[in-house]
Amino acid sequence: MRITVAAFEDRMLNGWLLELIAEQSPSFLSFLAEAVVTASPEDYSLIRPGLFDLKRRYDTRRKGPCAERTHPGATTP
Repeated sequence: MRITVAAFEDRMLNGWLLELIAEQSPSFLSFLAEAVVTASPEDYSLIRPGLFDLKRRYDTRRKGPCAERTHPGATTP
């Protein structure tokens, strides 16, 4: 049997998800985080691997090019 946890029980991603929800300006990631924290443990277990990829790419606490919240191919006006 597969072990499942809810977002609020996930020590590895909980803080990051809550930071995204608390952001002042809405973004794709903040809307995604809101949906993720309301997901059932079964549904959360499906999206969890992708959340690690997103966190690695867009975590603002990291330094370097991966800290940007923009799409890599996007241009700024």
